[in-house]
Amino acid sequence: VGVLEFYASTEGNAVLANASGEKVGALGQPLPGATDMSIVAWDFRNDDFVRDEQGFLQRCGVDREGMLIARVDRGHPMAGFDGYVGGSDRERIAEGVFEAGDRWFVSGDLLRQDADGDFWFVDRLSDVVRTEAGPVFTREVEDLIYRRPDVKMVAVHAWAEGRPAEVAATIVTRGEGLDVARLGALLHEKLEARARPRYLRVVETIPLTDGYRPLKRPLEGAREAGTLEVWERVDGAYRRIGAAPSPEEARAQ
Repeated sequence: VGVLEFYASTEGNAVLANASGEKVGALGQPLPGATDMSIVAWDFRNDDFVRDEQGFLQRCGVDREGMLIARVDRGHPMAGFDGYVGGSDRERIAEGVFEAGDRWFVSGDLLRQDADGDFWFVDRLSDVVRTEAGPVFTREVEDLIYRRPDVKMVAVHAWAEGRPAEVAATIVTRGEGLDVARLGALLHEKLEARARPRYLRVVETIPLTDGYRPLKRPLEGAREAGTLEVWERVDGAYRRIGAAPSPEEARAQ
């Protein structure tokens, strides 16, 4: 039984498929007959598109991350978009993108495209942590942490609301718990300084969306129910800074 990867927006405008399966992790390329798709530059400091002197958007080069957009065409069976119920679609439609009058659906997802034309997922724009040193893409950090056999689930997120933010990783462990020393060594070896989580938090469970993705916004608080222990990176090493009481301890207080 083969397992192939694909990407599809709920609205149906953007569909990609890794039909060959040769590149593990790639989203592949647009299906035959699909509407036009492009990756355009995004200004993370101002949370807006990068525009040229004429006000048009700029396509990203090879392996440069940017916003995935798809052309809106009511005459195309896979490219129509009439908005959402309630009219909350203002930020999801961009007009005058590459020429006057054109309309494109804004996915809210950051992707990159390699030299072969294959698309790769980078992060949800809403999940990017805006640190003082620049944006941190949480998917990259999560994928690295998942290499550790003692990690069952992880969600990388901002430690607290506001900008600039700190990077944190909330983790559900397997078995005996988290080997913080080995995880710290892995993060130090593979990630640039700004992407290394300042805080590691071990919890009992991570809340999920209806689509079984980690619900990150509730994790941004410094002390959530179910927290077992918290570690802070100080001088390049993680030090335990506290632990929430167990249910038994809480009942005894």
